[in-house]
Amino acid sequence: MLVFLLFALGRFYPPSQHSPPRRDFLTPGEQQGLFPFVLIFMLILINNLVNNKELMGDYINPQTFNSNSWVAVVTMIVLTRWMVVTSFFLS
Repeated sequence: MLVFLLFALGRFYPPSQHSPPRRDFLTPGEQQGLFPFVLIFMLILINNLVNNKELMGDYINPQTFNSNSWVAVVTMIVLTRWMVVTSFFLS
């Protein structure tokens, strides 16, 4: 809680005149570049937890659900790349 409070207060505290401008967040291009890695990492992490028989018992996901999630991730990555490529060539 203290870390969040210090971060929130630091966002509204005016910078000094001699400090360089802050760049706190990623640009949209950098976010699109990280998108596939984040999706794949999340899917691997969740599948390893949900498909663990010792942890979940009888409530593990069926194989069709896992394959559907991988197809959805690959589709999102392809659509994101297509959007980036067409934004360069069609504008």
